[in-house]
Amino acid sequence: MMNAVYAMVLALMLAILLRSMGFNSLNIWLPKYLQDSVEQGGLGMSAFMAGLNFSLLTTLGIISSPVLGMLSDRYGRKMVLLPCLTVAALLALAIGQAGDGVLLTLTILASGMFTYSLAQIMQATVLDQVGRGTEGATMGTVMGLTHIFSAMSPLIAAGIVDAYGLGSVFYYNAALWAATVVVLVFTPLRPPPRLAGPAPATDG
Repeated sequence: MMNAVYAMVLALMLAILLRSMGFNSLNIWLPKYLQDSVEQGGLGMSAFMAGLNFSLLTTLGIISSPVLGMLSDRYGRKMVLLPCLTVAALLALAIGQAGDGVLLTLTILASGMFTYSLAQIMQATVLDQVGRGTEGATMGTVMGLTHIFSAMSPLIAAGIVDAYGLGSVFYYNAALWAATVVVLVFTPLRPPPRLAGPAPATDG
C-alpha cells in the first residue's frame, strides 16, 4: 500500500515539475516576445502595452482559481486538471500565432485562467494521496525539488530560442503541459476526501 502511495506521489511530483517548467518559461519569455522587435522575432510592443498584456495573465486567474478548486473538490482532480492543462497547451501555441492585436490580448487573457490556477489543485492532489500528519513534509519535499528543477526551465528555453527563434518558446511551453497531461492520464489517484467515501478508491 505504501509503495503505491509513493509511486503516486512521485508521478505527481513529475507532473508538478513539468507544469512548473512550462509556467516559469512562459513568465520569463512572454514579456520578451511582446517587446522585442519584429526583426528579433518579437512583436515590437511598447513597454506599456507589453506590461498590460502580460498583466492579463493574472487577471482571470484570480477568478478562476477558486472556481476550478471548488470544481475539483466536487468532481475530482483529474476532471479539472486534464482538460485545463490541455487547453493551456493549445493556448500557448495560439499565443505564438495570434499576432499583436485583439486576438493576442484575448488569448493571453484566456491563458491566464489556466496557467495561474492549476498549481494549487495539483498540490491538493498530492495531499489527497498522503496520510494525515505527513502533509507538511510531503509538500515541502515535493515543492522544494520542483523549484530546483523548474528553475532550469528558462535556461532550457533560452537554448531552444537560440536554435529556433523566439516564437519556438511557445512550442516548448505546450510540449511541457502536454507531457503533464500524459503523466496524469496514466497515474491512478485517490479522489478528494469528500468523494472517497468510507473505502479507498481511485479516480483514474
